[in-house]
Amino acid sequence: LRDELLERGVPAERIVTYPNCIDPETFDPGRFSAADKSALRARYGIPDDALVVTFVGTFGQWHGAPVLAQAARIMLDQRAEWVVAKKLHFLFVGDGLRMPEVKAALGPQLESLHVTMTGLVLQKEAPAYLAASDILSSPHVPNADGSRFFGSPTKLFEYMAMAKAIVASDLEQVGEVLRDSVHVSMPPASDESPTGSPTALLATPGSADDIVAGITFLAERPDWRGFLGDNARDLALRKYTWHHHVQAILDRAQHLGLIA
Repeated sequence: LRDELLERGVPAERIVTYPNCIDPETFDPGRFSAADKSALRARYGIPDDALVVTFVGTFGQWHGAPVLAQAARIMLDQRAEWVVAKKLHFLFVGDGLRMPEVKAALGPQLESLHVTMTGLVLQKEAPAYLAASDILSSPHVPNADGSRFFGSPTKLFEYMAMAKAIVASDLEQVGEVLRDSVHVSMPPASDESPTGSPTALLATPGSADDIVAGITFLAERPDWRGFLGDNARDLALRKYTWHHHVQAILDRAQHLGLIA
């Protein structure tokens, strides 16, 4: 939209752009106790000690839910013993246009004890599902028509605010927001302790193999899960709350003399 306005001759100084944001009180992991998390898992028969990998969304065209399903199928088919040993569980929260593709990608593993499909849930319940998870997936894919990806995924900022480890596509704004992150193609050494300010693991858009690599890395390194989650929440609170979003608009309006 900014580019379109510039092409139409609107002066750049009169345009303010800002990503989507979150309400830090709604998306606060401190709201949820261990009992709350256990209760939500129990609702779906998910073991209390499972390592839960979650996707929350409307299963839209570019949300990439089928990519996570493909990754789950690879791991369940080819690494069954490892999945059992790590107590891995895939949780798909939501429904939508691409759900048939998700189910097709999972194939017979749709009925696996390691996969749960919740269907649609109330938006106000979404933070509880995130709180009950360990790894969150944002596997967005490019636009099918080849046009530039323009999304600002709300789920990304919600994931960040809930202080969870994230595996996300390195795609336009998603990659820009998580620019200091680690790409799965260049993972740290197995004995390397987390340092610095990375906020997630980044994957090649559309690559189920990269999602597998990211989940594997995080499943085997609980210290990295906590480190990335804390960094992600810190970044969300510093830059991606609705207060910051609105303040950017007010600051520019004041700079232009539109308000006192």
